[in-house]
Amino acid sequence: PSTLGKLSALSSLSTVGNSLTGSIASNDICDSTSISADETNCPNVVGETGCCDFVRMASPSPFIDAIVESELGSANCGDFVVPQSNVCTYMREKANHWVFDDGQYPTGFPYETWLKERIVLA
Repeated sequence: PSTLGKLSALSSLSTVGNSLTGSIASNDICDSTSISADETNCPNVVGETGCCDFVRMASPSPFIDAIVESELGSANCGDFVVPQSNVCTYMREKANHWVFDDGQYPTGFPYETWLKERIVLA
């Protein structure tokens, strides 16, 4: 379906692994429903606020790509020469970041600052 209606009786919702367009609207459903979703569909602002209880990272991760682009000027690693291309490739691979080992964002972790520091150290 293109929309979900009559959500008042919904107690849990998992969209993990689906290719949905758009995001889950943040409204009264957040108070009464346990939601797990891919980062592309969850209304969470990563590391800040949101409706989803569990956020599974996509691969590639729009969140990590945005950090790489903000620090390096692009998330397209082909735009760089060595060593910048190596740093870009390393940073874009979520498996290189232990905090994402289970494929989900851990609660309350300062992701943006931590990832930016890793770019400098890489």
